[in-house]
Amino acid sequence: MRPKLVFAAVAAAFAAASTGCVKQQVRGRITDCRLSSPVEGADVQLTSKAPDIVWESVQTGSDGAYSFQVDDPRQALPVTLTAEKHGYQTTQKSYSAMPGPQDVCMQPILR
Repeated sequence: MRPKLVFAAVAAAFAAASTGCVKQQVRGRITDCRLSSPVEGADVQLTSKAPDIVWESVQTGSDGAYSFQVDDPRQALPVTLTAEKHGYQTTQKSYSAMPGPQDVCMQPILR
């Protein structure tokens, strides 16, 4: 019975890989460029030029962390990550390949 389960798991993994349906994460932390501290409450959005791929924006917690699940990276790429918060300059980063964990710093607006 066990060989059938192993075969099924390998077949499912192969099918997902061959169709490009390998889910990946775009994640990281938003930090203050001057203080290197996490930015809590930043609105983070991930966008794609593909018209049928949309993610809800997320807000960072006290640790500055964000995360998006990308169901089909081949269809979604390129993607743009945008971080916004009152008192900071809007920050955008574009990626043509799936990035690993991305820590992005936001420049405070000095008055």
